[in-house]
Amino acid sequence: MEVNEEATEKQTKMWNSFSKTYEDSFENITIQSSVILYSLTKAKKFSKICEVGVGCGLASRMFIANIMKKGAFYFCSDFSDEMNRIYYEHFQECDTAFNPKVKLEWIKDSEAINVTKKAEDMGEDIEKKLFLHQANNEKLPYPDESFDLYLSSLSLMLVDNYMNQLKEAYRVLEKGGVAGFTVHGKPENCNYLSFVPDVIKSLGHEIPPATTKPITHLCDKDSLHTDLTNVGFTIIKTFYTNINMLFDDVMILFDSLIKSPILKNLVDNLTEDQKEELFVEMKKQWEIKYGPETTEVQEWQILVCIVTK
Repeated sequence: MEVNEEATEKQTKMWNSFSKTYEDSFENITIQSSVILYSLTKAKKFSKICEVGVGCGLASRMFIANIMKKGAFYFCSDFSDEMNRIYYEHFQECDTAFNPKVKLEWIKDSEAINVTKKAEDMGEDIEKKLFLHQANNEKLPYPDESFDLYLSSLSLMLVDNYMNQLKEAYRVLEKGGVAGFTVHGKPENCNYLSFVPDVIKSLGHEIPPATTKPITHLCDKDSLHTDLTNVGFTIIKTFYTNINMLFDDVMILFDSLIKSPILKNLVDNLTEDQKEELFVEMKKQWEIKYGPETTEVQEWQILVCIVTK
């Protein structure tokens, strides 16, 4: 399987720089996507679990403490080493870390990981065996058929070649194993992405062409269903749902978006005066659409896929 290492390195750098903003502004929202996967894959019944694109670990810590069953092992990864650092730091501060029956190992050398041996070496006394490491979703360091559950919340649409990730998910799952994916939904149903660009356009300004593919590029349910079928998955269930936002201040959303790899080019062509004009108009439009007197929220549609090998 051919992996574009240059693209992977670029992605890693972008998400390293965005990790703190993600933790502060988005992680409390994206946890909804993770909970959907934990619930609909029936994650509590599985013993050999792989989760990719785990981010800063808020959802993961909840899973470990409240859903993961005793006797299971859990390998989680992200392609951002800064996200992994934040994950590890926060895990050490949570109540679960003080349970002697739970242990987390941060694997620094993750070129090839013998999943079974790692779990065995942690010892019989440990009831929940946890492993964190950096990895590219397109090229995981695990042997074939190592897991009975694979989870990927809002990361499939971010990799350079999503078909590589689907093939890797299939490879590392044992026969009968379950995988859960979520991706961004249709752009017209993700108005948190369109609000700022729409205001910019309303002021007569042009937005520079995007340098990356749209984050909603996997939003077509039928196309993704076909891709999952072609990889070899069976019993494929796909559907749309929402994980909406309730930002109180448009500037928090704006600052988060322009720091992200998704919309960072939004204001590249604007002068300082034009930016100031934009801020005034954004606040005005925000108050009309999402102010305390309205019932509207910032909409974020996701596409959910639950599949079996």
